[in-house]
Amino acid sequence: MAEAPISGAAAYCQYGWEETAFATESASLDKAFGKDVKVTINPRMPYKRLYGLGSPEAVAAVALGYEGNLTIEFTLASSYFLKGVFGTVDDGGATPFTHTYDYNTGYTTTSMSIEVGFDLDTDNVYKFLGCVVDSCVISGKVGEEVKVTLNIKYANETKATTGLDAEPAEDAETPMTFAQGSLEIPNATTIARVDSFTLTIARNAKMLYGLGSRIPSAAIWLNTAFDFSLKSTYENDDFIEDFYGQTTGPYTATTPAGNGSLELTITNSGAGALERSVVFLMTTTYFEAVSKKASSEEEVMQDIVGFCLGQTSVIGSDNTETTP
Repeated sequence: MAEAPISGAAAYCQYGWEETAFATESASLDKAFGKDVKVTINPRMPYKRLYGLGSPEAVAAVALGYEGNLTIEFTLASSYFLKGVFGTVDDGGATPFTHTYDYNTGYTTTSMSIEVGFDLDTDNVYKFLGCVVDSCVISGKVGEEVKVTLNIKYANETKATTGLDAEPAEDAETPMTFAQGSLEIPNATTIARVDSFTLTIARNAKMLYGLGSRIPSAAIWLNTAFDFSLKSTYENDDFIEDFYGQTTGPYTATTPAGNGSLELTITNSGAGALERSVVFLMTTTYFEAVSKKASSEEEVMQDIVGFCLGQTSVIGSDNTETTP
């Protein structure tokens, strides 16, 4: 019988933390990123064409360093994936239990093994090794679920035609929506009628190569950047004055003091054992652009783009004692 095409309904994605060494397959590929997962696999096999005298055409090609890239998109349901964004997690508290995400000592990377399986006539099971988060984007819009996009670099991969998981990992938590969120700038001052928001955490991962192999042998995180954007109704002058650095026009100095902290809260509004939330508390904010559009056919909205210097705390809360 001829082989037939499939849809994503015949695929799955799951992951595990690499416990022993970078790019060494995790012993437990039993974790789910979230609900409604979408995966994009983009490896590159860079070649260099070599030319010689006497002809306009290439005479040979050499293979350079292998480059692996994955994009994982999903609906936010739990905070556990943030261990792969920051590096470490400290579990504590009780009903709800808290999961505090922070940088590894020495800012070393925390790597994952990710498995993507396809139920074909002849199955294909891919295992991506040495997966390190390059950036994390968390976004929400009125009337939609809260979405997460992880851009990941990986060192190596294997492909097998056996080993398809008959019961792949699934996130047991209920997805969170925009209606379950709030945004405060500064902290404790809630912004009214936010239409959409995006928080981008760029870890700037770099794969490291050594003599003797085209496959990366290590990975590091470079500098970290926290960028945000939001759209809200135009109701007062707060944002434009924060943008100016004063009340009447742009601040003339090149080093303004910046504004207060930013707090993004996504919660199911539960209490005690029923509470689930993810709270990002960021440090000093700076507004890089504030734009408005006025039309008699719609409300006046303002778009704000800015960044935070760093993070004070990133905490997930739920009824699971230990981060999977």
